[in-house]
Amino acid sequence: MKDEEVKKSNHWYLVLLICLIFGFIAGWIYKTTRSSSIKERLLPISFGSHTKSSFSCETKFGATIFPEQSYESDEETIHVEGNLSRGGSSIAIKVENEIMSLITSTAVEIGEAEPSKFEIIENSDQRLKAVFADEGLSGSSINTFMLDKNTGYAIWTKASASSLIPDLPNGQVYYLNCL
Repeated sequence: MKDEEVKKSNHWYLVLLICLIFGFIAGWIYKTTRSSSIKERLLPISFGSHTKSSFSCETKFGATIFPEQSYESDEETIHVEGNLSRGGSSIAIKVENEIMSLITSTAVEIGEAEPSKFEIIENSDQRLKAVFADEGLSGSSINTFMLDKNTGYAIWTKASASSLIPDLPNGQVYYLNCL
């Protein structure tokens, strides 16, 4: 039983490491392929006061890692596939006092009305950092959101200890342009 727990915890670190690698690759690809018109955007962007503001973000790149268990041989193996996508959904963000509310256009389309409530760790002139821990139907997950207010670029990560099928850690990372 203890060996099984150690194996599961090792999978968690592997998924998190792969998510971070995909995030850095997505950021590098975006940085090298973006047009000059983006570079001419007026900076810094005003995100309002530190206590209350609303803004939106657009997904530029996203990477997901969802492992699968395989029983094709006598030995149980885990196959990990990563997907890198360009573009995607929009995100609405509202900052009020020490809480950041985040909801995606995809969530609204499927009927979700409640945004995720992130706890703000830092809200300065340079950056906004927030974290959200969730205990849902498919297990526990941790979300992080980090925005560079000088450039308007952000990264949102989601890491889950397990999912419904299969019961393995998985992760997602999104590179965002916030307005």
